[in-house]
Amino acid sequence: MEYIFVALAVYKFIQLVDLLLPKDPMPWVKVFATTVVSYIGVAVLQTDRIWIDGLVVATLSGIVYSLVRLITLMGDMARTRSLK
Repeated sequence: MEYIFVALAVYKFIQLVDLLLPKDPMPWVKVFATTVVSYIGVAVLQTDRIWIDGLVVATLSGIVYSLVRLITLMGDMARTRSLK
């Protein structure tokens, strides 16, 4: 459960940083930043297996990003169809 909370915090942090930047960063920068912030979050939790847990949190954060993006695109598609 801790991993999910940290993954949501990482996702939200990356989203806020992305909104504050003047132009959209390259995808590899987002992946690298997500991984670094995930390791920082795991270090705060003081888990036993920091190397594995950091990757787990980064992966969960990526899954959250993908699901939110998918839901947003599905909502846009439904709205577009209802306007026609």
